[in-house]
Amino acid sequence: MAAKIVDPTSLFAFRLNVAMAMEHDSLAMLQELEEAARSEKVKGMFAHHAEETRGQIERLETAFDRLELEVVAAESPTTKGLAEDGRTLVSVTSDDIRDVAVIGAALGTEHYELAAYLALVSGAEAMEEEEVRQLLVENLLQERHTGLELEVVLRTLLGDS
Repeated sequence: MAAKIVDPTSLFAFRLNVAMAMEHDSLAMLQELEEAARSEKVKGMFAHHAEETRGQIERLETAFDRLELEVVAAESPTTKGLAEDGRTLVSVTSDDIRDVAVIGAALGTEHYELAAYLALVSGAEAMEEEEVRQLLVENLLQERHTGLELEVVLRTLLGDS
């Protein structure tokens, strides 16, 4: 049985490792959603967000370096579940509404990532790690922007522009 986390710094390190797993899972999911998407616009959005996700992973790596923490293999059960949910949505939708399904799947992941980064930013602030906080804020802002962009496209696809 693993030892319990008993202090905020250890919890932050654990969550940072989970965030790394989250971003790697999200990158794989984005590639699947891009393949499943029908329109070039939606495919392009996923390709663009995959590139941003690679940058987010680099910023997380920098945060680990700044904190002199080792990246430890972790899992993000939530993103694995969200990816499975996305696969299910794709499998049960017709081609005519496939883009609505993939955008919806991506939105679920974005909302989880927002929550993860909000907690990490708060943790970095509490630890007075300003450089790490700024790296995490950059990721948070990208996730917010992507979420809003996905929402606009979803509303347009559904005819509620």
